[in-house]
Amino acid sequence: MMPINTPFIIEDFNGFRVVRDDLFEGGTKRRAFAKLIDSIPESELVYACDYYGHAAYAIALTAQAAGKNVTLFYLSPKQETDIFKKTISLSNVKYEIVEGARTQVEASKRAIEYAIQCGAKFLPIGLDFPEFGDKLEEVARSAHIEAPEIWCMGGSGTLGRALQRAYPHILVNIVSVGTANFKGGTNKVYNAPEKLDEIAELRPPYPSAPHYDAKTWRFILQYAKPGACIWNVA
Repeated sequence: MMPINTPFIIEDFNGFRVVRDDLFEGGTKRRAFAKLIDSIPESELVYACDYYGHAAYAIALTAQAAGKNVTLFYLSPKQETDIFKKTISLSNVKYEIVEGARTQVEASKRAIEYAIQCGAKFLPIGLDFPEFGDKLEEVARSAHIEAPEIWCMGGSGTLGRALQRAYPHILVNIVSVGTANFKGGTNKVYNAPEKLDEIAELRPPYPSAPHYDAKTWRFILQYAKPGACIWNVA
């Protein structure tokens, strides 16, 4: 597995600069969470997730390397997506389908109850808490982006807000994929027309998560400035 200090790969596609963190196993959030996990004393981590985002996989990979276990709480009904199957296949992962939960916010209620009962560490949706945000900002800044603007997708919006802090002189455009917990901060926000469980109708010319990052492409083609940076998480 690539070490967390592996340099970013940035490539040109159609006149845009693409941060290819799809080539880094676990994506950008793994880079940041790995800088933080040693400060977490609990041996078990708890997270509520949907079936399409990559945060749970990033958490599980990082926890595995640190010798910690992960318990994941998923929405119902169960969806056998590729990222779901890849995540639960890890030896340190167990999961529960939360009956009646239709959003991550609803699944989080059960996750919090479990964490309290078991003395585990509950992680908020999108890893949206200050300590992680600081590490994500640090990771983003290490890419040394120079561009007229930055584009990224937004599940929780955690990455977009970290990019804005890392590059306050650059406009950050976020494409929201429609999760219930999205917070865009003061970035410019676009709303993907597809539902979360639908793949991007217009796919980019580089590998990109079809339910998440790929949904930025239609807006980039229409609105992005030449030389814009695209942050491709997975």
